[in-house]
Amino acid sequence: MTIVNTGSVDLGYILEVTPGTTPATPTFQLIPTVSGSPDGNIDTKSSEEIRTDRMDLDLTVVDRNIAGKMDYELTYTPYAPLLTALMGGTAVTLNETQADIAAAASGKTFTSAALADFSAVGAGDFILVSGFTGDTSNNGIFKVASASTLVITLDSSETLVDDAAGESVTITANRIANSVSVATVHNSYTFLKRVQQITSPAYMYYRGCMINGINWDFSVGDFVKGNFDIIGLSEDITETAITSSSYTAVAAHVLMSSANAATIASAGLGAGIDIEKATIQYDNHIEAAKAVGTEGAVSLKPMTMECIVELTMYFEDIAAYTLLAASTSFELTFTLVDGDENYIVLHLPECKFQNLESPVPGKDQFFFLNGTVKAFKDATLGYAAAMNLLAAH
Repeated sequence: MTIVNTGSVDLGYILEVTPGTTPATPTFQLIPTVSGSPDGNIDTKSSEEIRTDRMDLDLTVVDRNIAGKMDYELTYTPYAPLLTALMGGTAVTLNETQADIAAAASGKTFTSAALADFSAVGAGDFILVSGFTGDTSNNGIFKVASASTLVITLDSSETLVDDAAGESVTITANRIANSVSVATVHNSYTFLKRVQQITSPAYMYYRGCMINGINWDFSVGDFVKGNFDIIGLSEDITETAITSSSYTAVAAHVLMSSANAATIASAGLGAGIDIEKATIQYDNHIEAAKAVGTEGAVSLKPMTMECIVELTMYFEDIAAYTLLAASTSFELTFTLVDGDENYIVLHLPECKFQNLESPVPGKDQFFFLNGTVKAFKDATLGYAAAMNLLAAH
């Protein structure tokens, strides 16, 4: 008998056209993981029959729940498709490369003389800019206040330097907000858990899987970590791979650390807050519909989306208490960038504190303020959470 370790196991996924149906001749994208995976979670039940021989009559399978958490160290390239699936909304995109784009400090604008069309983006979106050579500070990531066909006006918090047109400038956007309609069809995937280096390799297929939620953990002295919460329809464990299936190796990627890759900004919470730890829990609350005659689920449906943030802040003033007492909203933005200049921006435009506490710790320790924050629908932007996935250029 051959015994294997976790180095012989890899995970992959492929997008389904029809939930629960793996595409013919699939090419699975392999992904990096720390631990965890979808699993079958078989439910069994023993007979309750009363017997004079004092023994149970039988045990049988009564149901199967396809679910599991997949732990990660956050990186852009391998996980961008799954982050898109998590949000479930329709992407708002922009990709313009023109030589007639200028930057203006006074109006905080990027303006195209005639060639570009910026009208796809709008308030609350984030753009990635590259190509300015006259003043490279005009390159990077910026928050949009408004846009028309030829002009992007930035948020008042942004800064630009005058730079005339003539350089080849690229401006991109890719914002996916939480789905805002119960009719939205969320992407589903077939996940694969492949076990190699044994006499007969094992293939575990989990079909009809959706990304139910994600947890992000920002801690000092560590990578940005967390997990994807996956829920699915069915499981198939076999020693025979799907006919003509193939595998794409894990894409090259750079990890993101909480120290030099993450920035947490707030509007309305107070200037210059210092956060010692933050966790984000985004949950689609997907429910599995069960039916007689089916082992597993017959359908999956996202319910009310919820985004909760736990903050551990150094106590500097009473601004947070004032917000809680008055039930006043504020804005949170989590920006992550890797060494290749890929950006992930989670924007929560309308947040409120659910609770706050400031327990006194022991001697010679910092005094912290712990708060639970919930994101709500922003009446102007029309969403509660948006993910901006901006690939380097």
